Amino acid sequence: MLAAPVGPTWIVNGTKGSFIKYGMDPQEAALKEGRTPDEPDWDSESPELYGKLITPDATRTVPTLRSSFARYYENVRDAMLAPPTSLSHRSGRSTFMRGLQLAIESNRTRRVLPWNP
Repeated sequence: MLAAPVGPTWIVNGTKGSFIKYGMDPQEAALKEGRTPDEPDWDSESPELYGKLITPDATRTVPTLRSSFARYYENVRDAMLAPPTSLSHRSGRSTFMRGLQLAIESNRTRRVLPWNP
């Protein structure tokens, strides 16, 4: 039997090149194996799954960076509690909440919603 090869997980095309990545985020597999973000290289990925940055000049391998869902959400929390200095605390929180509301409604209605102030 023949089967089509598994395609890339991510393809990002830009005006100066493209980025192609195979494989899923390695965190889920690491967690299932009992590893934690506190361990060195806990979510390391094999080199054949690294991304490729393709430009007219060359193709470059881009190793997968260490990551952590927990740290991501810690950063979201920190951003909510301390908005950029160009915004007042109230304005930053309002902007974040507006984005959150739009994301929830967009998901519920399965459509793209405009950001209207």
